[in-house]
Amino acid sequence: MIVLVPPLGPVRLWRHRSRSRQRPDPRSRAPANDHPPPVQRQSDRVPTTERVTGRPSGGKTGQDNGSPMPSPPTASRHWVIGDVHGCGEALARLVALLPASDRLVLLGDVINRGPGIAEAMELAWDLVQSGRGVWLMGNHEKRLLRDLHPRRDEAFRRLASCDTYRQLGHRPCLRWAERLSRLPTAFWGSGWVATHAGFDPNTWVPDLDVRLPFWQAYDGRYGEVIVGHTPAPHVRRLDRILLIDTGACYGGRLTAYCPESGDLLSVPGPAAPAEAPSREAFRSRVPVA
Repeated sequence: MIVLVPPLGPVRLWRHRSRSRQRPDPRSRAPANDHPPPVQRQSDRVPTTERVTGRPSGGKTGQDNGSPMPSPPTASRHWVIGDVHGCGEALARLVALLPASDRLVLLGDVINRGPGIAEAMELAWDLVQSGRGVWLMGNHEKRLLRDLHPRRDEAFRRLASCDTYRQLGHRPCLRWAERLSRLPTAFWGSGWVATHAGFDPNTWVPDLDVRLPFWQAYDGRYGEVIVGHTPAPHVRRLDRILLIDTGACYGGRLTAYCPESGDLLSVPGPAAPAEAPSREAFRSRVPVA
């Protein structure tokens, strides 16, 4: 039996007013790091809307310093998109179906595997530049950056088997490296967070390769966590964790999930078999385990 997830309610905007009218000394601010916001008691919490970062924002809303994402107008809804993996045509179809006023969050691994890697990367970056989208770091982007710098023999051997490197070439990959190095590792919404794979259960910072240890240890401290990284034929829910990589590059579908409504929208990937029940866009609601 499939149970429909009730809407999570609209995003609320809050403005935090300091008790003191004096401006804080900017030299007193702690430097940014890669740790998520600390878990606070409900009475101590300053509500926020969204943050694009792998670092704490100090309670402010909107854009964090150091992120490449332009500050967008406030979106009423968000759509989190699973691993694209070079399925550029599928990403273009999916983006065209989503409301232009909604914010899009790509869970990383836009590169590698599929036949349209350059198309997927250009579209993802166009979304970033326009302020409509956020491209998060995935383990494949991280691996490409590692192998491009420094240039060692073992790195060249890994690059020889890298789909992105083979399709784009050395110089284009170097040009992309500067952009990819600035990708954030998490997007913090209201009651939910999107990141590529999950969090390290020892430090609770984003971990781009984690699977089972995070699934077993997550205690709900960040609300709903939306991840990709692990492909499967269908969207799966593990308590407060939602896995939305539906294997577009393996003959599955590319899926987008709206955390405010629980809606799902998917389109077929490039290798979807002709005998599949539907090659059109498919809408549904997230099942509850």
